[in-house]
Amino acid sequence: MRAISSEQNGSPSTVSQHLEPLYLFSLAWMLGAFVLSAVEWTKFVYFPLAYLVLLIFVVKTNRIWDDWLNPLCLTLFIGFIRFSIPGLLVSLDKEPPSEIFRMMGLQKSDWMLAHALALMALLGVTIGWHLCFHLFEVVFRGIRHLSFSFSTAVPHVALSAMVVGIIALFVFVGSHASIEDAIYSGEIRRSEIQIGTGKYFYLSLMLIAGSVVYSGYLSEKRRAWWIVLSPAVIAASSFFVLGGRARAMVPFGSAILLLNHRWKPSNISRKLALLVGIPFLIVFSYVGQVYRGSGVEGVEDLWSLASLVEYIEYSAWMDWGQLHSLASAVSIGPGVLGGQTFLVMLWPLTKFIALPTRSAGVFMVDTLVPYGEAKWGFHATLIGDAYLNFGLTGVLVATILFGMMIKQLYVLMRRGLINRALYALIAVYSMRIFFESIEKFSEMLVIVVFAVAVMQSSRMLRIPARTGV
Repeated sequence: MRAISSEQNGSPSTVSQHLEPLYLFSLAWMLGAFVLSAVEWTKFVYFPLAYLVLLIFVVKTNRIWDDWLNPLCLTLFIGFIRFSIPGLLVSLDKEPPSEIFRMMGLQKSDWMLAHALALMALLGVTIGWHLCFHLFEVVFRGIRHLSFSFSTAVPHVALSAMVVGIIALFVFVGSHASIEDAIYSGEIRRSEIQIGTGKYFYLSLMLIAGSVVYSGYLSEKRRAWWIVLSPAVIAASSFFVLGGRARAMVPFGSAILLLNHRWKPSNISRKLALLVGIPFLIVFSYVGQVYRGSGVEGVEDLWSLASLVEYIEYSAWMDWGQLHSLASAVSIGPGVLGGQTFLVMLWPLTKFIALPTRSAGVFMVDTLVPYGEAKWGFHATLIGDAYLNFGLTGVLVATILFGMMIKQLYVLMRRGLINRALYALIAVYSMRIFFESIEKFSEMLVIVVFAVAVMQSSRMLRIPARTGV
């Protein structure tokens, strides 16, 4: 805990240590602004400098916290995969394999500027992380009340929540398609969502909330890792079939974070976990993509080497890779939505008052795709949301605030001031907001409320300890 206190004591020397890195961050960020302003020569300095600064502070952050899965490192690592890999491919003159990018009219210059914008956003998150010394202490003081202890009734209440969630998920899917057809063909992903069924979708999130609280309880009781993962695997499997890969990863990713903060280096090799985890994620994404495209019938394609190679080429740009969202935003221009996307943060008020909300991801497709009437969109990312709504200044403010919030959340968890299951849920959903859209805010809010309700309800029940799992 020495590292925690030294980062949070607020002494002048500590403040100066936090401010010193900002000179490098600011220099790199300003160079990025010049790149976006079409000052050609700056890109030869900006890209190497930005990557060097980010690498230095990834190493420094891990040295302080001794945790590669802290939110900053997670954001930068995922950001490298989602933004930097396609950006580096563009710089090597590789052409995106998807025809839709050519139909959208995305030029190499759009991709390069999007790469610069992505790095500026990651620098902004890092600036926010290092600025966070007592600035949010007052704002987050109320979160101290979320340091729930697990009662012996957690297994009963959490399992009940999971059952309610599974039933709601089946009702939601059954409102749009045959359950059997949805599982066999993946039809639900192409079905038009019916008005009035949203309540079943939100209730289905109890499956995720209950499973993560249960996993947190099992982790605290020092159960074997596979037992801790069991509730999360049940929830992930249900949503993988009926609710999408990203949502399926929430309970599983939360359980991994719970195990990560329980393990000690002497108990398990984190390097080994990384070597096992990365191939698992690749296989998970590959299976999910095949299933989403062809349903159960596509399982036979899993063993096709040609199919795997095609997926790898595709995923670098549009499945794992996500630079196309920022390229679309750059192509359209800054500030055109005037804050409409961020009105979703007023949910659930938006359910009762007609506010001019606009999805940035759908707006990208409506503006750039030259045909089609079906409403769909890209994951705009928090970066794309901020750029299309508020311009470059919005990107800086949004990413700095994001970095400050995930730092404060992490510090509170390390101090024991927030329940680890809640921390895991919020941390994973924060990654979804950053890499998908601010529109996931309402979903995160609902799932956190459900998790708190499960823990509070379990504390109200008196069950002898011997009945606990």
